[in-house]
Amino acid sequence: IEIYGRLRSGIETLFEMENKIDLKLLKNDDNQKNVLRLRLFSTGLERAIEAEILGEMPIKNCLFKIDEGEWIKIQKGEERNRTFFELPSEINAKRKSITITAQFVDSQEKLQTISKEITLPIKDARLYVSFDPNQVRIHASKQKDKLFVKIDYPQIYEILITDIFYEVQTEKGVEKIEFAGTAKDASIPLNNNQKFLLSACFKLCSRKTVKIPIYVNS
Repeated sequence: IEIYGRLRSGIETLFEMENKIDLKLLKNDDNQKNVLRLRLFSTGLERAIEAEILGEMPIKNCLFKIDEGEWIKIQKGEERNRTFFELPSEINAKRKSITITAQFVDSQEKLQTISKEITLPIKDARLYVSFDPNQVRIHASKQKDKLFVKIDYPQIYEILITDIFYEVQTEKGVEKIEFAGTAKDASIPLNNNQKFLLSACFKLCSRKTVKIPIYVNS
């Protein structure tokens, strides 16, 4: 959805309604002026937490931290009182819950601190496998108008890789390229009259794609 186009006013109204509902749900009592809202986001194979202060405005000097970590400020140019934490791999792999703390000066010029624990949902076991492109071996050899590609990688990657395909980049753009054989032992047709860059693409858990350039042995 393009939030800055003709739908902007309607979308902003929906955001305001959402904030009002969340504020009402998160308040411990009617006297509480501000609340800390935490939301978990997933992008690719990584996870991040959005931390935002809702309620009576204006507030200033907002700081946030994870557990006993360092305080971080709101990013410059951010209009909302929020920040994002990209969860380190050790938290993703071992921790089931973390605590986010927010500190700010409220509309009455009083220093406030709010802490909230968030429980991390169980992750697919495949996501604990770290994919290292350097562990992938690609051997490519050219014979006339065909390129023969063999791919080898550690056995443990079998549970992580859900698809392998090939992309070719030319002056016209990037497109998937058809091949014969299997993805790990492929025969790819070539056009010797044009320059191109060929990549092997690995889809991880059907979500994130890692591209590795293919270099041809002469």
